[in-house]
This record gives sequence, structure tokens and C-alpha cells, in this order.
Amino acid sequence: MLASAPADGPPSSRRKDAVAKITVAIPVYNSEATLRELVTGLLEVLREAGHQPEIVCVDDRSRDKSWAVLSELKAEHPELKIARLVKNSGQHNAILCALTLSSGDVVVTMDDDLQHPPSEVPKLVDAVLDGTDLVIGAYDTKKHSSGRNVGGGLVDGVLRRIFKLDAAVALTSFRAMSRALVDRVKATYTAYPYITALLLSHASNVSNVRVRHDARREGKSNYDLGKSLRLALNLVLTYSSYPAVFISTVCGLVFLLLFLSSAYILYTALVHGTSVQGWTSTILAVTLLNGLVLLGLALVSFYISRMYLHITGLRSTFSIERVHE
Repeated sequence: MLASAPADGPPSSRRKDAVAKITVAIPVYNSEATLRELVTGLLEVLREAGHQPEIVCVDDRSRDKSWAVLSELKAEHPELKIARLVKNSGQHNAILCALTLSSGDVVVTMDDDLQHPPSEVPKLVDAVLDGTDLVIGAYDTKKHSSGRNVGGGLVDGVLRRIFKLDAAVALTSFRAMSRALVDRVKATYTAYPYITALLLSHASNVSNVRVRHDARREGKSNYDLGKSLRLALNLVLTYSSYPAVFISTVCGLVFLLLFLSSAYILYTALVHGTSVQGWTSTILAVTLLNGLVLLGLALVSFYISRMYLHITGLRSTFSIERVHE
């Protein structure tokens, strides 16, 4: 099995005394109220744990003063790297940008709203230093809204189906990964990146560590049920062959049905000398068959368009306007 269920208890201290460079990658969007506490808290926690901290914040073209706050924090903390994207590119592209700018031995991804407590980061880091490729935080109690929980459950269900994960495996955006895994993900280009799917595609082993999940302090989540449905559809189309298999199966069944019907008509005509009446049934059969052909062509065209964007690179995942390292 690719992953294991959440583990209780403290992680092994095999490399606990080793000094490692830890990068925390954070996508930033409209979070001016939480950034200072988040950055200073992370620096304090990582220093206390004996690690060399690096924080990479990527501003996904926020509408508030997030970039101004990040610039102030950069002047105060040389361990902070900040980047601003040319346009709003989405959370996963912002995370991918942060991973590209990271240089740590272990890289942690977390949200910018303080629902992922900085004090929980060492738990994830220690598990990676002990040899796990990808460690995902498992919440004791989710503090998301009911709508986000429903949408998140749908997306997680699709991921488990695609990657054949056990139902006990928790999937969250609070996770830590090895440098080798980050490099493998960076070397993979896709026009439609989804970070969890990319990580699961390249991770040699995955485990969960129980972490705390706090209530959101400021603003509201950018994810709703509609966005979760779009994400689930994008996952199915980008990271699986389920649509093609479905269309192939339906077309095969319809072909079998039409073949048997034709054989029956031919048999009755030759043996009994009877003809089958029914202009309506003939038109319905032709319409159904043509509809399936058009549906199949639409799906093939969709896949070809995605392949074209992937091969040519015309759909860039992100473009950086400025970066301060």
C-alpha cells in the first residue's frame, strides 16, 4: 500500500539532533491580517527545534495589502523569500512556484490563514527526517465550514480512487516532503497542476501524522462546493483515464446491442421471411449511435487540446512578476 494510517505518539529521534534546512512554502492570497504572526511564529518554532529556517511566500496577486506586509517582513527577516505572480494563478500554481524557489532539505506546505499552527510543523519535519518521503498532517478535528468539508471530501474521494489509497489515509494541504520528492515534482510539467496528485504520483512512501487544526481567524475560505466540483473534474480528466475507459465501455456495449439486434433482424428475414417495421425505432437507433460517436469525438478533442497545451507549454502554470530572495 502506498500510504499508512495516522500514527500516534512522538516520531523517532534518529535525526532529531541534526541541523537541517527547513523550507516552509506558503501560497498567499488576501491574508494581510495573519502574515506577520505566521512568519514570526514559524521562525521561532524552527529555530527552537534547532533547524535552519527558510520561508517562501508567494503572493497570488492578492487584492489587499499582503504584498506590502510581505515586503516589510522581508526587510526584517533575511530568512524570508517573497515572490509575486503576474496574475492570479490559483493556490496550486502558487504552491508550485514556492516549491521551485525552495532550497531546504525538507519542505513544508501550509496555508496562510493560521489554521495550520506553526507549532505543529516540527512533527511533520521529524517524520520526514526519519525517512518518510511524504508526510501529511491528519486533523483530529476539522475546523472548516460544512460546505468546504463536503467539497473536500469529494476531492479526497477522487484522489483515493485514482491513487488507490486506503480510506484511513488523510489528505490535507498541511504536509512535509523530502528534497528528493520536491525535485521530482519540479521536473514534472503539467498544464493543470494539482499538488497533492503530483506528490502522490512521485512519493516512494507516504504516512500521516496527527496535527491540530485551528479555526479560521480572518476572512473566509476561497473554496466552495462549486470550486471543489471543478477540482474533482480536473483531477479525473488530468490524472486518470476514467473518461476514456467509460466512453469505450459504453460504445462497446452499444455496438454489442446493435450487433445482436442486426443479427436478430437478419435471422427473422431469412428464416421466417418477415421484415421488422418501425421507422421511429430506426431513427432512434441511428440518433443514439451518432450521439455516442459525437460524444466520443468531443472527449478525444478535449484530450488532444490538453495534450497540445502540455506539449507546447502555451498554458504557463505561473509567471513571476518579482522575487526577493
